[in-house]
Amino acid sequence: MNYQSLLDEFVAMCREVFGGEAPGEGVSGGEARGEGVSGGEALRGEAAGIRGVGSRNLLTGIYLHGSMAMGCFNPEKSDIDLIVVVEDGISDRQKVRFMERVVQMNERAPAKGLELSVVQRKYCKPFVYPTPFELHFSPCHLWWFQERPEDYIRNMKGVDRDLAAHFTVINRYGTTLYGESVRDVFGEVPKRDYADSIWHDVENAVEDIEGNAVYVILNLCRAGAFLKEGLCLSKAGGGEWGLRNVSGKYRGLIQGALDAYGAVGCCGAERAGGTVGSGGESLADRELARQFAADMLDEIKDYLVQSADSALQ
Repeated sequence: MNYQSLLDEFVAMCREVFGGEAPGEGVSGGEARGEGVSGGEALRGEAAGIRGVGSRNLLTGIYLHGSMAMGCFNPEKSDIDLIVVVEDGISDRQKVRFMERVVQMNERAPAKGLELSVVQRKYCKPFVYPTPFELHFSPCHLWWFQERPEDYIRNMKGVDRDLAAHFTVINRYGTTLYGESVRDVFGEVPKRDYADSIWHDVENAVEDIEGNAVYVILNLCRAGAFLKEGLCLSKAGGGEWGLRNVSGKYRGLIQGALDAYGAVGCCGAERAGGTVGSGGESLADRELARQFAADMLDEIKDYLVQSADSALQ
């Protein structure tokens, strides 16, 4: 499925909410806004005075990252990853309108949905870590907004270590959907910050590997690729790197994860579905999987310790 129309609609919505444009302004017929919006929701948008919301243009740019930007998108296993950069803080009224539209768009997104953050420009260049954010959405938080929207708007903000990894991908593969170029908006992410971001993402890998094996195995491989060779890879690319560089006793485990991931068009030919584990055993050797996770975590910890020691010298 082609998600270009969804991205076009997202851009138009951001320009309207954060950029000061009236509904439909600058949007061609094929990208017309309001598709699937109920009468009540449209009235709420009118009551919110959307044209007035954007009397000041806050929108710096909208950036696509993740598997879609890296050429490894699989609608059955990938989400659509977006970063919205604004010039200053955004109001609760803007957050509400933005979230109402994001929830509608998420219904037409791939199986894993949309994942996005709104970040102020001043935290992007020079890069600030951990990175403050204005607003975040992913499907795992959908219930919170739907059941307690006021609480969500007040409290879905803070700092997010994952943004170091997202910005690293944007610097290397990101697509500018609207606004200023990646080079002008995003500063380089220090390697130690990216490594710390990776650590917080995978630190529970030994426990998590049985419940989310494909993600954990491939994520650990791409973490190893970055720490050993400075490579910024997709999950599929990380798995391919792991087959060449990780101990041979884990090769079946990694190959199984790649087969299950079913990556298309990245680092090789399309892979059919499969199971995790050599011989199609779906993690039959659980101890081997836990040992793999423990070994990879030890390498990440060793790097972080060495990096901290170097910083003190």
